[in-house]
Amino acid sequence: MNRNFLKEAIADAKAVKESAIANAKVALEEAFSPQVHAMFASKIEEMEKEDMDEAYDKVDEVKDDADMKEEKEYMTKKE
Repeated sequence: MNRNFLKEAIADAKAVKESAIANAKVALEEAFSPQVHAMFASKIEEMEKEDMDEAYDKVDEVKDDADMKEEKEYMTKKE
């Protein structure tokens, strides 16, 4: 009888432990979800800004190359 009681107590303790871990996970998710969401949103915004900056830089390079080519053609015609 004591042996069965001990087995039941161990089984109950394992169930309580699993329940406690599950509850802790839920609590952590609820506590940190807004922060994680904000961090991801901030990082995405930062990456989009970097992409736009790179795109503008490329446009400026193309314009500069076109201006230089145009100027070179003008100077060649002038001579």
